[in-house]
Amino acid sequence: MTIDPLYVFVFLGLFTPGPNVILLTASGARFGFLATLPHVAGVVVGVGITAGLTGLGIGALILAVPAVTFALKLIAAGWIGWMAWKLLRSQGRKMQAGDHPFTFWQAVLFQWVNAKVWAVAVAAASGYALGLEPWAEALRLGSAF
Repeated sequence: MTIDPLYVFVFLGLFTPGPNVILLTASGARFGFLATLPHVAGVVVGVGITAGLTGLGIGALILAVPAVTFALKLIAAGWIGWMAWKLLRSQGRKMQAGDHPFTFWQAVLFQWVNAKVWAVAVAAASGYALGLEPWAEALRLGSAF
């Protein structure tokens, strides 16, 4: 039995520390396993969609248009800076009535500004592409993620 190197790459790329792992761990610790499941499902779907779109060529388009690349970097840096600031200023407060984990759709949309997901998806598309038709490549990458 041979394991496709793409799957090894995806596993190592996505299950090493990054924004999703940190957010899911914190959410699970704070809100519990069951309450965090929509967040988990949103990450799975969002990463799959992002990888699939990269297989269709959106990753190449993003890299080809410097303004889009710069905007994504700014958004990602802003998000990471905001998270770091919130963590630094956190006093370990007790949960309040309005506190809740990410919803499914918030987690899906977060993948669009998650620099690690884009980096892994673009690397997978460029390093493990089989030269299939764009839709077939998108399906392959999206399902691998």
